Amino acid sequence: MTAEQIQALATLLGDNKTTTAPAAANSPWALNTPYFVQTVTWAYTGRLTKVSDLELVLEHAALIADTGRFADSMQSGDYSEVEPYPAGRKVIIGRYSVVSAVQVTELPREQK
Repeated sequence: MTAEQIQALATLLGDNKTTTAPAAANSPWALNTPYFVQTVTWAYTGRLTKVSDLELVLEHAALIADTGRFADSMQSGDYSEVEPYPAGRKVIIGRYSVVSAVQVTELPREQK
């Protein structure tokens, strides 16, 4: 079998892990929504633009190195340490690294 035939067969069988799929109707993810995403190593904020089987894609993203008091930061949207990614860059996060996520109202863009 050629690589193209294997890819076509995987698509037919529903095992296509390489394409980006929109959030399904039964998915908890809401596209074009700002999120705070906690992973096993870091936390991020950003607008969720794509969900695939293996990744989440954020735009207007920032690495949150320190939230400060967690409950306070979730309420206020103010974090102790923020490292924004450059404007226009997409940040890809492996879904298996996600510990928790919550929708937020503000996306920090200033370094602090």
